[in-house]
Amino acid sequence: MNSLWIARRSFTSSPARLGLYKDFLAQVKPTVPAVAAKAFNAKMIEQPDRFWGDNVSIHIFDVREPYEWNEERLPYANYTGRGKLEGMIASESLVPDASADILLYCSNGNRSMLAAESLQQLGYKNVKFLSGGIGAWKKEHFGTHRNIREVV
Repeated sequence: MNSLWIARRSFTSSPARLGLYKDFLAQVKPTVPAVAAKAFNAKMIEQPDRFWGDNVSIHIFDVREPYEWNEERLPYANYTGRGKLEGMIASESLVPDASADILLYCSNGNRSMLAAESLQQLGYKNVKFLSGGIGAWKKEHFGTHRNIREVV
């Protein structure tokens, strides 16, 4: 057997290729509450004081990669990144109250759903993810914040 055939064979039988990731997402989905973009946008309009200022009561975290955050983000969002989420939120006390409202989002909802499950396992009680992620948000034509880059 040549090494190219072995490499191709092992790639085609990877867990993702076999559907295990899809199955895992289907298993997690019923355990984590989702919120639709329309409903969350309405809450932001009706109760803007819950998202910013000294009395924040709904925490929004972007769990995407840094380059995605740098391109655009939801209003009032904070960046954590999926890889540092548990450490930043729990051990650094960004959200010291385990009963606080937390919304996580990513590009399509999968990473944020898994991140929400992880926070639930740490004891956070009111964690939700944005169904469809920032993609669903933009599809509804809701505003995002973009980085402004100057050409020097």
